[in-house]
Order: sequence, then structure tokens, then C-alpha cells
Amino acid sequence: MALTIAHVSDFHVAGNPSFLLHGENTRANLAAVARSLGEHRPSLDLILVGGDVSHDGSPESYEFVEQIFADFACPFVATPGNHDDRRRLAALFPTGNDVADGLLATERAKLAVVDSQIPGAEEGRVSSIPAVADSGDSLLLVLLHHDLVQPDGGGRPGMRIPHEELSKLLTLSPPTVFLTGHRHLAMDVCIGDVRILGAPATSTQFDFEGGVPRRSSRSIPGYRTLTVEDGRLHSTRIVDVAAGSTPA
Repeated sequence: MALTIAHVSDFHVAGNPSFLLHGENTRANLAAVARSLGEHRPSLDLILVGGDVSHDGSPESYEFVEQIFADFACPFVATPGNHDDRRRLAALFPTGNDVADGLLATERAKLAVVDSQIPGAEEGRVSSIPAVADSGDSLLLVLLHHDLVQPDGGGRPGMRIPHEELSKLLTLSPPTVFLTGHRHLAMDVCIGDVRILGAPATSTQFDFEGGVPRRSSRSIPGYRTLTVEDGRLHSTRIVDVAAGSTPA
């Protein structure tokens, strides 16, 4: 039976409930996304969190996220973004490779969680590739925050990565699907046998006119869903969500 996975990223929740990111209340938008996810809860098997859960690393921001997802029974797995406090994120969501092993194995899939955070920097780096990346004929899902490619030509710092390391990542045993965030826009790029799927942000979407991130004129909170079946990515789609009122 196929697995349904949600990929959510870039919450940018701050300690201040009134915080706005490019004019968007990130708490209200995350609450709207959580309501949408909740409507799919009976069929939702796993939620992958792509980082930048917090905007300021504050305890209050992680406490809010914990409250928002308190009623969800399915497992969560997360990787830190450049804005996250690693310790506080790990206390909220599991960040290891083995959390979803048993679940994913039922459909011949594996998960590699890559920490691409460079403390104090906006860009990211891959310091090591998890051993689970030797996936044989299983579908390999690689979860990391920073974008590997910038198909829109945007100049925002993404992954600081030597060419030889990028080559290693892009030549892992197929089939491989990278799940990224950071750019605040949906992305679907194929490089050989590797597919790179960027999740839209739950906070606000960006355009990169002139290489500078600006709030998109179509800034709708969203997330990505994936259906995994028998060692392959069966389908994926973007879910746009109408933002709700500001939560307390």
C-alpha cells in the first residue's frame, strides 16, 4: 500500500506573535497549513520538515510549533535550516535517519537526513553524506534545507558545496529524490537520474527578480505531498493553502 508523505518547510515562526516576514504573519500561515494537513491526517503517513522552523531560534517559536502539531499522530522528521537552533529543533522533532526506517521499508524506500547548516551563515554546506545513501534499488529520499540548484538564476546563497561533493550527491544510487527548502518556492528539477523537489514555504513565497528575494505577488502558504510506492516516487503535488486569521 502506498505511503503519503508531506514535505513542509520554512515556517519562520518568531517569538513575537506579531512578527511579519515580508508582510506575512508566519504564525497565522503555519496554522492554516496545519489545518490543511489535519484534513488529510487519516491518509498521512509521515511529515518531513525542511528547516527554518524558527526565524529567531527562540524557545517561544518552537513552543508555538509544538502546540500547532500537538494533535498529529504520524511521525515527524526534521533537518535544521540556517535560522534554526539545532538543540531546540532536535528537542521538538526527531532529526535522525532511523526514525522512519520501518515505515519506509514497507514501500522499499529509505530516508537520508542531511544537516546543511553553517552556524551564523545563510548558505549551507554538506559535510558528510549519510551511510544510508547506499540505497541499492530502494528509493532514496534525501532531506536537507538548502537548495542544490537555482533554476531561476536567483543570486540568494544556497549550498556552498565543492563540485566534487555535488557530483557525489548527484550520482547516488538511483532512484534518488532530494527534498529541499530555503528558496521559498516550489521547484522540480531533474539532473540525470536525480530529481530535486523544492517545497514552497509555509511562511511566504519569494520571487528572485534581479537575484534579490522579494515577496511573490502570489504568496500563498503551501506544502508538497509525495506518494511513494514499491521503490519509486509515484506522484507529487503542491498544495496551496488560504492563510487564516492570526492565532493567539
